[in-house]
Amino acid sequence: MDTVSPLEIAHKRVADIAEQIASNKNKIADAQAIINGLEIEAAELDQWIAGWHKLMGTTPKATAAERIVLNPPQRTRRPKNPDREDVVNQSLQIIRERGTPQPRKELFDALAMRDIKIQGKDPEMVLSTMLWRSQDKIVRLPNHGYWPKDTDYDPAIYIAEFDDVIGAADSSPEGGELADDADD
Repeated sequence: MDTVSPLEIAHKRVADIAEQIASNKNKIADAQAIINGLEIEAAELDQWIAGWHKLMGTTPKATAAERIVLNPPQRTRRPKNPDREDVVNQSLQIIRERGTPQPRKELFDALAMRDIKIQGKDPEMVLSTMLWRSQDKIVRLPNHGYWPKDTDYDPAIYIAEFDDVIGAADSSPEGGELADDADD
């Protein structure tokens, strides 16, 4: 039986982190490029509209930039979710009862069966964010699911005592992003 050393696990985790950082930096750069393109397009259209109004002798409305400042997008009120601590404790209870790591979907469904309703634009992502914010109690083992931080899990080569050093658990939220509507 081949065993993987803690050093090999640590090296793999560092490589995974570097890949996640690069991926997220690329996403930010892509988003900034889209924003820059939209700002240029809005400015060009504002110039065209101003020229049209000048030609017609009419008064222009606010420019795109002025409209954004005058009419900011309205934020919708976030739904009230159960207390994160309750969600985490119930999730841990479900995991311990089942004896194996649980994927997010299965935890979400099991919590709903216990009348713990998580709401939001993407309720499963809200659950993921809640669990991620409680990394002192629960971890996500890649390709396995959520698991109590203080309990070893051999099939994932997870050794609770060394997790802070080795980092076998995934430190990013499932899906890679945090849900805006997960209560702190």
